[in-house]
Amino acid sequence: MKKILSVLGLSLVSGITLFSCNNRNNENASLSSLVETHNPFDYDGNFTAPELAVDGIKEEAYDLYGTETLYINKGGSNEMATTIYRGNDGLYFFFEVKDNNLLTEGNEAGDAVTRSDSCELYLDTDNDGGNAPQRDDFQLNFAVNNKTRIFQGSGQSWGSWTGLVQYENVLNGTLNDDSDIDIGWNLEVMIPYKELGVDKNDDFGIALGRVDKVGLGSQPNTDYFWYGLPFNGAVINPQIPNEYAVYIGNQLYSKDDVPTIRNVFGVVKDSAGNVLVDVKVALNDEEVMTSSDGIFRFDSFALFNENTLTFEKSGYFNRTITFSNSDVTEEDFDLGDVYLIGTSETINTTFTGTIKNVYDGNIRDAIVSFNDQSVKTDEDGNFTLEVSFKESATLTISKDGYTTNEFVVDSNLFNQNGISDLGTIDLRKNAETVSLSNGLSLSFSRGLNDILFTVSKENATEVSSGTLTIYVDAKATGVTPNNQNDYQFVFNVSSMSLTRASTLGSQSTPVSNDGFTFKKIDSNTTILNLRYEAINTAPLEVIGFTFAYKASGNDSEVISLNYDNNQTNIDSPLTYVRLATDNHLYNATNNLGGEVDPYNYANLGSIRVGNGNFNTSVTRDDSSSVFFKFNYDFDFSDSYASLYIDTNVNPTETRDEKTFEIIFNGEGTITSFSNFNSDGTTKNSLNDEIDNLIITTKNNQITLQIPNEILNIKSNSTIGVSYTITVNEVTSVWTFDNELFRHEIPVTNPSEYVRIDSTNVITTDPLSYTNLSTVGGKSDNTVTASTLRYQLSRSLENGITIKVTNLTRDFADEYKKDENIEFYLDTGDSARFGESAYGDVTGIHRDSNTFMFRLGGDGELSLIRKYRDGNSGYTEYKEEDVTRLGIKVTTVNATTRSIFIPYSFLNEISSEDIIGFTCGVYNNRLNGGKGDWCPYNYRVDRYSENAARYLRIDADGNIIDDSDLF
Repeated sequence: MKKILSVLGLSLVSGITLFSCNNRNNENASLSSLVETHNPFDYDGNFTAPELAVDGIKEEAYDLYGTETLYINKGGSNEMATTIYRGNDGLYFFFEVKDNNLLTEGNEAGDAVTRSDSCELYLDTDNDGGNAPQRDDFQLNFAVNNKTRIFQGSGQSWGSWTGLVQYENVLNGTLNDDSDIDIGWNLEVMIPYKELGVDKNDDFGIALGRVDKVGLGSQPNTDYFWYGLPFNGAVINPQIPNEYAVYIGNQLYSKDDVPTIRNVFGVVKDSAGNVLVDVKVALNDEEVMTSSDGIFRFDSFALFNENTLTFEKSGYFNRTITFSNSDVTEEDFDLGDVYLIGTSETINTTFTGTIKNVYDGNIRDAIVSFNDQSVKTDEDGNFTLEVSFKESATLTISKDGYTTNEFVVDSNLFNQNGISDLGTIDLRKNAETVSLSNGLSLSFSRGLNDILFTVSKENATEVSSGTLTIYVDAKATGVTPNNQNDYQFVFNVSSMSLTRASTLGSQSTPVSNDGFTFKKIDSNTTILNLRYEAINTAPLEVIGFTFAYKASGNDSEVISLNYDNNQTNIDSPLTYVRLATDNHLYNATNNLGGEVDPYNYANLGSIRVGNGNFNTSVTRDDSSSVFFKFNYDFDFSDSYASLYIDTNVNPTETRDEKTFEIIFNGEGTITSFSNFNSDGTTKNSLNDEIDNLIITTKNNQITLQIPNEILNIKSNSTIGVSYTITVNEVTSVWTFDNELFRHEIPVTNPSEYVRIDSTNVITTDPLSYTNLSTVGGKSDNTVTASTLRYQLSRSLENGITIKVTNLTRDFADEYKKDENIEFYLDTGDSARFGESAYGDVTGIHRDSNTFMFRLGGDGELSLIRKYRDGNSGYTEYKEEDVTRLGIKVTTVNATTRSIFIPYSFLNEISSEDIIGFTCGVYNNRLNGGKGDWCPYNYRVDRYSENAARYLRIDADGNIIDDSDLF
């Protein structure tokens, strides 16, 4: 039974008054007596007695009259099942939680609830959505220990709420006790309608959440995990009311697919206009039969974004009509007369349509034939053809260079004595075929919506059994081994049937059944139609592929594709053959060249040539190479471009052996590759390396791939770039209109080249940086800490450079006091870097070799600390000391600061010494304004208090692998 309490103290924390039922005490007390005895709000209208006993025990009403059960982590050991019941006076929620270890963070209400085992409920009572919580939005968090955190929206975030809510939980286990295995807990909540300012039949927006605490600490995604409600294929973000599900009647709907209640009706007739009786008419999932006067009717019917109305009667072609609720503007939706055509009738109609190819667009002069009739498509690919036929119609569409399409017309499109619009018809380019050494073959052809793979064993030898697997690399970025962007489709050679379709990599998942179809043509041939969205590509995006055969019982012997002297390796997408947008095949280590590119490019602007432009962009996303992409909208065939790349970390005004020149023409041929002597003018030929540079041309685009090893750089190196273009013997130099430059970039002066770092950021900084990952991002559902990316460079002999980039917002004065952005360096004491040092992680281990640097939310260096031996304290330096210490802070852009720290300040260490690094961000607004620390986790928590745990960086700026010590 329940014990109803007036939790007045909670109003100081959460702004709500609650009636809590604590683990079913006072079994013999009645509800009325408890309300009378314990409820201080004893005047009429203040408390609504529930119609169901709110006792944490599920009543039959939930199953009979409630919603379908809503699951978070369905089937898991931490499942939460929720049922909603719309009562006469209030909303009821019943939560059933599985949990084998019931844990809380302390025993306080407020933010601690969100780090404890808890259930979360979010309501948008006006169902008006929004990108932030409004006054009609409510958040209720209930912990397993009866503590709560309750909010009402304030317009931009969450604020306090004063209301009355009754709840009780029942534990099936023990709280904060690791000595046993718990089963879970139940929670029942009742919210009176009047507390929400709504009526019983109003529509609501709803979201749910579940916190599963698994450890004793307070680190998100380590000690506790938050899970949201999956709905229609996506998890609802409860901080954005626009994403809430809509609770209408007793059902939940997507906000963008709320049903409209309408009356739908019409009359079914044959081609001669006679009414048809006993026609089965189905609207979505409901069926009716036409009456004696041919009428069908669906009253007060819920219509959605997509509705399907079908008509079936023996002796007639089926008819399907699709429509959206937006098409129905009146309460009555009268479809008028719906005609069915008899299967024995001669059909007289005019076929119209458009012939199209995914690469060429609308196709003119394609021949459309039916029986003895044929027409050609016009310049827009359109055709019109008058025909007569019985039962079925198949059009033949053909043109030289394309695969003939035998197009079977859907009977639903037949329109007796009228126009039958066939829409867009796909005409594919001729497919290219490749074969294995044993004769198994595979051909490819792109369509408007899919790629068609044809597998054949017609000419194969000694392949009566075994498997043939097609491997697809959908986002090739030079990554080996394969990953989640790679797919496999496995066929049983004996039956020629598809047995498996899944992603590759460590987390293999099935390909959606909606994403592909396969059809066995005969005993030797099977066709696989793979939709672009199933492999997350676009119609004009290049893909990589190979295929291979394994004999039964011999997994060690694999016969894979050899194409144009390229022996592919099924485990290395770098070796795959590429399928271009026009269906031709070529060898390359990536999927560049398509109209959709998997890389993030930095745009280097254009050189104006007459009325045209020559545009250049660059990417470092591939860890093995530098990629340049050149686009032009004029005749570049008789012209050439000169690209200059400088790899110096201390560039001078003179080109040298680290400055490279690549000259290529409009035909896509590299004519010269060289670097410079120290005089900056004479060159050393590197033409022997030209074959190692990969250049491709496609549709006024040239792509150039330069391996890092040829430039003698690491994957994290920053490079400098300039270029020129020569047209009709006139050379134009690149002028970059960028906030950091806005001037001509002279090719003879590398110190003025535009620099691009390993993250594709345009900069003036020539140093090479190691990416140290990110820190921050902690959220308490009201405030989110900034996410900071740290990079470190040891390129210079006299100091260390730390680059801090705010990935959340700009550095600005208004954020100065919001956050302390800190990083720590530990120097000199390399003896700590050993197994024994990692044993003690609980104490504070900083000494005179440990330094702390703090930036504010404005990006300014506000504090430096040098710790003392024995952790007895520290020496502090303020902003005014920074210049005197030789420390320099540079504003790279609005989101990035660069901090140079000389070795002389770091106890005179040398450039060869190992250093330790950690970082963190303290957001003063987190935790209800009390503040909270976001620690740095690089594989493990790199405690700022314990220098022995810091991430170690060697003399070259590389991270030292310490995985064996954890």
